[in-house]
Amino acid sequence: MKISIAAAILILVVGAVIGRYDRQQLAALRITQEQLIARAAKHGVSTDPAQATKRERPTRAAIAKLSISEVLEIAKEIQRLNTPDGQNYQAIGALNWRILDGLSAWDVSELKALLAEIRINPDLNQQTRGMLASSCSTVLAHDHPQAALKIFISSPELFTDGNVMSFVCTALATWAKSDLTAAIEWLEKNPQPFSDYAVSGIISAVAEQDPQHAFRLIGQLGLKDKNQTAWQIVNSAKTFKQKSATLAGLREYLPTIQTGEALDHYGESYLRMLAQDMHREGIEAITRWISESKLTPQELDPFLDGLANATSSGETGRWIEWMRQSLPTEQADHRIDDLIHQWATRDYQAATQWAASRPEGKDREQVLKTIHGNWPKDDPAGKDAFAKDYDIK
Repeated sequence: MKISIAAAILILVVGAVIGRYDRQQLAALRITQEQLIARAAKHGVSTDPAQATKRERPTRAAIAKLSISEVLEIAKEIQRLNTPDGQNYQAIGALNWRILDGLSAWDVSELKALLAEIRINPDLNQQTRGMLASSCSTVLAHDHPQAALKIFISSPELFTDGNVMSFVCTALATWAKSDLTAAIEWLEKNPQPFSDYAVSGIISAVAEQDPQHAFRLIGQLGLKDKNQTAWQIVNSAKTFKQKSATLAGLREYLPTIQTGEALDHYGESYLRMLAQDMHREGIEAITRWISESKLTPQELDPFLDGLANATSSGETGRWIEWMRQSLPTEQADHRIDDLIHQWATRDYQAATQWAASRPEGKDREQVLKTIHGNWPKDDPAGKDAFAKDYDIK
């Protein structure tokens, strides 16, 4: 099997679609993408997003309309360029973008006609059929979700087993953003082997606009894997406003799945996830949000665990000060001990500078002693000089 089409085309298809469309709606495609990336790496094909050129999706009016025959000719050229060494992956990628852009300008009847042609055209190999079918069905599901599902019911033979789940889930999740009731009713009337996954996708789509409602839907729709869906809801919260709404939803949802007042493993994991990407915001914005959110001690503890990336950043000294002022003594001692050990061994110069700027006290002394205790064994003179400078006994 030739790898360059799989590596250079399908990775681009899946990656481009994930970038252009909703990432959570296309979670099923990630599996394919991860497999192809691993195989591409073995053949020296780079899939690093940092090396890619960011593209905005062009408007329909700006796209040069392609005919079905033109799309097929481009696909055949991609097949011709396919070589085992993957040397033509950039040219293949450019052609693939041309197809994807062209398909986004098509209406439902044209997309359906291409799906039908893909099945019977003798000039296309299996990989190219898969690439075109994936691109076509994904555009159809995202841009025309209701019509896409009608085609799926009336002409299921147009869709290969490999992309049915992602196609239906994408269409339902997209449709749910504009008409939640209709999307749920469709799934109830047309149950699928992956219905639970589809419901999870619908809820994730709702979470982007209303996390509290999304949490309520977990119980109302009878999901089997409630925890995975809850994680998806929490993970979709990126801004402080979204995180506040998600926290409100969590506070309403958690008592329905837990016994007693204490947070269980899942409740703690949701709060850790809520904090994990906050490190980009800086200590002032984060601590302001913590204060405004009125986190309880039970909520704050796992939330701070999730803030590890923030507290180990260039603001570690300020985080030590905040914890000492804001947390109960025992909780502060435990967290600050861990923080100081990591900081002193990772960036002793910054830790020393902070300690030197602080008045005498427990935390200052612990930073200096930790640095001294972890001084390189092959530099005894430096260790003695440090002890003398900071009066370490």
